[in-house]
Amino acid sequence: MFLYSVTGVLFGVVAVLAFFLMRKKEIPTGRFIGSYVLIFVGLAAITFSINWGYVSFIEGEPQAAAMGFLVFGGVGIVLAIIGLRLALLKKKPIESSS
Repeated sequence: MFLYSVTGVLFGVVAVLAFFLMRKKEIPTGRFIGSYVLIFVGLAAITFSINWGYVSFIEGEPQAAAMGFLVFGGVGIVLAIIGLRLALLKKKPIESSS
């Protein structure tokens, strides 16, 4: 139960920090929502993989733990990185042709 509480608190802290970081960057609303959702889903998958690995290890299934880290954690990392890259993407200046 302690691990679930710790991972839940860490998930919440990171999600709130990501929210404030993106608000500070003054990202347009549509891109803000999309990137925040990707980061949120990625963090949820990473948290789930940590919990999956812990329970699998306790049950004596190290291969299931490894697969959980690979599948859920890998997908979570990819989604979180894509969301972060979208959030930090700089706006291109519009060039006018005269």
